[in-house]
Amino acid sequence: MNLHLLKWLAVAAVLALVGIAGLLGHVVLASELGIVSYFVLAAAAILIGLGIGHAAAEVNRRHQVAIERHNQELAALNAVAVTASRSLELASVLTDCLDKTLEVMQVDAGAILLSGDSGPTLGAQRGLSEEFLTGLTQQVKLDDSADGCVVLPDGCVLRKGCHGSGAHMRASVSVPLRSEGRVVGAMYLLSHGFRAFTQREVQILVSIADVIGMAVQNARLHAQVKESATRDALTGLYNRRSFDQLYVQEVARSSRYATPLTVAMIDINDFKGINDRLGHPAGDQALEAVGKILRGGRSTDIAARYGGDEFVVMMPNTDRRAARAVIERIREAARATRLPGILDAGIELSIGLADSTEGYDRILERADARMYREKRETHADCNA
Repeated sequence: MNLHLLKWLAVAAVLALVGIAGLLGHVVLASELGIVSYFVLAAAAILIGLGIGHAAAEVNRRHQVAIERHNQELAALNAVAVTASRSLELASVLTDCLDKTLEVMQVDAGAILLSGDSGPTLGAQRGLSEEFLTGLTQQVKLDDSADGCVVLPDGCVLRKGCHGSGAHMRASVSVPLRSEGRVVGAMYLLSHGFRAFTQREVQILVSIADVIGMAVQNARLHAQVKESATRDALTGLYNRRSFDQLYVQEVARSSRYATPLTVAMIDINDFKGINDRLGHPAGDQALEAVGKILRGGRSTDIAARYGGDEFVVMMPNTDRRAARAVIERIREAARATRLPGILDAGIELSIGLADSTEGYDRILERADARMYREKRETHADCNA
């Protein structure tokens, strides 16, 4: 009911009761009961009216409190939503959302864990020790059967004597992060002091967790799109466009700090013959096999499919001698590869190597020229 209408009804009730009292007063006077009874009835009418007015005021106060609380909840949820929409980079999203959640929930510390194929991983944390986080990730199980918001009892969230930043955690609450019905992670909020998480706060936290869950999913989709734009679909290596950008950056960095840089250009021998004899699916298998070998190389190297059956490996902080050892391992791994019905004798590669001892300019071009020279020599030997 409209509160202003309720107030006016209270006033009307007072006036009506006074009128009734007056009418009864006339009856009283007519019956010679005396004027005192009239005033008693009038006072009763006024008290009843004041009671209705007080009730209306109390209803109004509670309504205002509910409105204020609802506005605070909306403000908290909006603050997290705005924070979540500022970036599509997962690490940034998680850190910013956790910070904002700690602020609006007024707690000391927290962590966000993400689900993964190999188990939960830490996405962001504030105010917790490494030992505490290690125990948390080891004990948490994240899957679609995860319960809703769980308020843990006063005491340690993991076990007796566990600590976060050297202080005992006395209250904690956890909630799964969901997106499209799937659990994508969990958020834990912890307090160093005793406090009760009310059911209302739990509801706010569930809503916040839903916002963060959607933000996690969006960030992951963005990362997948970004990754697919930089990778070759067949081999999983960097594509030429991405490699060219990385190459320019690495040449500039190596030149600035005078560190060695070596590039290897790689070509599959007789690749056209494989396609002509066995078809393009067979050629794709050969490309995939070489891509797998290059993906299994050193983590510091940058490998790409440069075009057709050509590959390139950039080796930062690697001189020619060390690079030769790398390409020989690649060459031997290719020769040991067997593709039944396609290449029973392995894959032969032509590899050209160039490094920064001849200058940082045109390293890639020099490697490419040497690769073609080796390819021509190999072809000549086969025809001899």
